[in-house]
Amino acid sequence: MKKRVYLIDLRNKKGLTQLDISKSMGISESYYNLIEQGQRQKNMNIAILYGLSKALKVSVNTLVDKEINFARKGD
Repeated sequence: MKKRVYLIDLRNKKGLTQLDISKSMGISESYYNLIEQGQRQKNMNIAILYGLSKALKVSVNTLVDKEINFARKGD
């Protein structure tokens, strides 16, 4: 399975840990890790995208664009 490198990059640029993001989203750290690893949320739902946008302080549109690229190319 391909990793969501864009999520890892965004998180690192913000100086956040997986625990920071998972707490902000109200999910477990292990579940968030599986999202980054591409093993969960293979087709991102709006609730996850919205939670990520709040936690990472980026627009939902930015995440949708990145997720589309990920789905097409694996970036």
